[in-house]
Amino acid sequence: MNSNGEYDFDDHNEQSLWESIGFLKKSRSFATKSIHMDRKFEEFESSSTLSLINLTSTYKLFEAHNPSSYQYSRFGNPTRNNLEKCLASLENAKYAVTYASGLGAQTAIISTLKRGEKIVVDFDMNFDSIRLFKNFTSNMEMEIEFVDFTDLDGLKNAMTENVKLVWMESPSSRTMKVLDIRRIADFVHENLPNARLVVDNTILSSYLQCPLEFGADVVVYSINKYVHGYSDVVMGSIAVNDDKIHEKLKYHQGAMGIIPSPFDCYMVNKSLKTLSLRMDHHMKVAYKVAKWLERQPQVDLVLHPALQSHPQHDIACRQSHGHSGVFAFKLKNPENVENLLKNLKIFLKVESIGGFESFMRRAEKVDGLKIDENLINVSIGLEDADDLIEDIQQAMDGGSKGNDENGNNKLEFY
Repeated sequence: MNSNGEYDFDDHNEQSLWESIGFLKKSRSFATKSIHMDRKFEEFESSSTLSLINLTSTYKLFEAHNPSSYQYSRFGNPTRNNLEKCLASLENAKYAVTYASGLGAQTAIISTLKRGEKIVVDFDMNFDSIRLFKNFTSNMEMEIEFVDFTDLDGLKNAMTENVKLVWMESPSSRTMKVLDIRRIADFVHENLPNARLVVDNTILSSYLQCPLEFGADVVVYSINKYVHGYSDVVMGSIAVNDDKIHEKLKYHQGAMGIIPSPFDCYMVNKSLKTLSLRMDHHMKVAYKVAKWLERQPQVDLVLHPALQSHPQHDIACRQSHGHSGVFAFKLKNPENVENLLKNLKIFLKVESIGGFESFMRRAEKVDGLKIDENLINVSIGLEDADDLIEDIQQAMDGGSKGNDENGNNKLEFY
């Protein structure tokens, strides 16, 4: 630890750093498994060290209507099946099912419900998910109720007999709220045995958190965020252990046609091999930037679960192995927010998170959810920490310090 109270990443073992903060110890073989698991499921006779891609849409049937063989790519494809087996393995799950997008995965889950059944959702969800819940459930004549899951009394009041899904995002991408998965899962299963707990684990990936191990029934992902990480694929997935839930979700995958392409599956399978490396870098840089922001006189609040100042820091440590590159902060003077965002040179203003590029923007507003208009969402990419800190510093100072003595922008690398 240096004179500023920060860990020196160059001299400190990063694994022991996250454990010293209080996070769970990481699985020893995650990286090895992500690289070699697909070799076990190779569908073709080949000595290739990389999984092959199968673009076929239809297959020759050796036995008519034999469900164990490939028939039509909407219902099964070797490249997609290979990816699903790899994702399930990294999740320590029995099954994984992939979809054309994260919202496609959520749609498949909601589609397992019937008219009149109810979903209870934590209100701190991303905007697109909230819009899907409201529109889909209304059209299908289902009930939906948004409550704050940090208050179990509020959750209890929403637990009527027709509740079939309880849905949460933890950590949340907007306010960085961390919910106690074990506590909520036990509560749901004790009070409504027929209800299923769904956890959106997009922010952390299976490298940092496995919600099934804490009682969740279904884990959902927007794969194009951290799991893929290269901002050139749109895909979603779910992970489950229950045979019946898997059977329903697998059926909806094919029957609704919300499948990812073989090429996208090939791309994601390839990127899994760098998942642990990418997440370690996201973690290291985001933590360093967050610690630096905490010391700045212009900053009022930093919300990063690895910081002891985070209101759910202890919960995060109990159920995860660290934190990703997503966090939030707030300036003391609200009038400075727009100038900060305008003066940034490296940070982009984009619609997604988890890629190799860093972004910063105001937190999205959602009807019925009180969001501080001065809250700034950050997604740290794979750039160098010192460059990102220098960019924020010059933006806070009005932008002029981002130029060299000749007036040229020294922080533009393009």
